[in-house]
Amino acid sequence: MVLIIETNHTKEQLIIVTEKVIATKGLAAVNLRDLGKELNLSRSAIYRHFKNKDDLLATVAAKIITTLHTDVAALLNHATGNRTFIKNILLLFYNFGKNNPEKYKLIFYKNWPSTDYPQLNNAIQTLNSSYQRCFALIVDNGLTIDKTSTELCNISSAFIVGMVDLNLTQHLETEVGISDPVNLLDSFLDTILIETA
Repeated sequence: MVLIIETNHTKEQLIIVTEKVIATKGLAAVNLRDLGKELNLSRSAIYRHFKNKDDLLATVAAKIITTLHTDVAALLNHATGNRTFIKNILLLFYNFGKNNPEKYKLIFYKNWPSTDYPQLNNAIQTLNSSYQRCFALIVDNGLTIDKTSTELCNISSAFIVGMVDLNLTQHLETEVGISDPVNLLDSFLDTILIETA
């Protein structure tokens, strides 16, 4: 029984330390040997918990996505289905990417085959389902025309990814009107939402 607790604790510590390394030093700095040294683990101890580095990174990505989903779910619990609500959802994703660039890269820049990483795929599907429910509220409230919640979800996802990428590459040029992400987001919402009196 004690061995199971120690094993679970070790696995959780590996996840926590890896997430910290990603946030502070970047994805490129994640190295199983260095993680083992930091936690005073042998190389074989790490491989008892994770098949390889990608397996560890996929687990960390699933944890990050689950945390992001918790934030989306909290907004959904107080959902009004209006413009402010959807703006807050989009700002949540934008701010996550802007404030957590290496975690963002882990999730969006790496191809994670769903058959190889079912836990990560489940986390993505859960987040995507909640994200689509946000837009279903917009559709149900009649705030958009000729767009399904799936279409709105996909369009807004592409927009937010583009905004984050512009921010991460520091292409926020004032002269082309992309220096103010909130104003740009409002302009985007003007194109997908019907103004209500």
